[in-house]
Amino acid sequence: MHDAAALLIALVFLIVSFFVALIAPKGKRKLLWLFVWFLVFFADVFITSAIFHYYGNLYGKINVYENPASRGYYAGEREIVEWNRSAFPLIDHTNWLNFPVNTTDANFISLINGYVNFIDYKEKSENPVTNGKYFRIYLDDYTAKECFLSAKLSTRGFLKSIPITYEELNIFFNQLQSNHESEDKIIREIKSLLDDRNASTIDIKPSKILSYIKYNMKDLKQIYKDECVARKEINEDEIACIELVFEKENRMTDWRIEPAPNIKTFLDDLIGLSFNYGGIIKDRKTGKILADNIYENVRYQGALDESFIKAFGSESRGYGISCDSGREKYLDVCNQKMIQEFFKKDRK
Repeated sequence: MHDAAALLIALVFLIVSFFVALIAPKGKRKLLWLFVWFLVFFADVFITSAIFHYYGNLYGKINVYENPASRGYYAGEREIVEWNRSAFPLIDHTNWLNFPVNTTDANFISLINGYVNFIDYKEKSENPVTNGKYFRIYLDDYTAKECFLSAKLSTRGFLKSIPITYEELNIFFNQLQSNHESEDKIIREIKSLLDDRNASTIDIKPSKILSYIKYNMKDLKQIYKDECVARKEINEDEIACIELVFEKENRMTDWRIEPAPNIKTFLDDLIGLSFNYGGIIKDRKTGKILADNIYENVRYQGALDESFIKAFGSESRGYGISCDSGREKYLDVCNQKMIQEFFKKDRK
């Protein structure tokens, strides 16, 4: 029998049996029939979920085994490409659309929040001047000449095709924050500036500029706090002795961190339960793991969902993931927590 036909029969049986259980029995028997119907079709989902949470809490943890030797790490080779402008480090520091407000990049968050003092990386790019070279990024005063990312630089990226200076935009920002001027008046002043410089207010809308000041510029200033991400070139022998490795987002080839954690249960083959590293911090020379983020992965989706998967193909399969003892389901969040825990200053 074709898988799709079998699925159709199963769905018809599911619906018909539900209405039979709902209509045929009377009184308390109706509740009993409905309970039995529910157990037949959905009990395995709850059992699998309970197993998933139990083992996730037991093994899917963030572990710190040793104290850091330095407050910085080597992030490995970082491919910097034109099309991925929200990645970190950036190829274009003037890009303002998605970065850094919407980024979940653990490296940027670790640096900007002061969890680490520096991050080293090897650049892979099409730029022959920087390709293959090693760099160190760190926080500095926003006036430092080595600044590579800052609120000012990002705002200047927004103003690339707008004949208004950063200093003028900053005046409008300060007026808004102090409620010194109304939004309508600021829009009129922006329009006046554009008119004086023969700029079209059709292509460059004053309301769009005001919106950038209110939201984007405010977010940038709150993130950077009068600091910048500075960058300098370093020699290979200056690289941090600690290395950070993440599971690759591109899952085409060699995306998992090998070898996987040595965690086995009797349910591994039965429900497709497995444990992998979402990220590790290791000694760069010896390979010894100093901290890790172990996540749990389960393939089994319940009898009903498995019928759909069998009918429509394995590409329709979803995977249940949990990390940080079941508290999180996003690896980037758990990787960030791993970095924070490892470099925590008051940790004994």
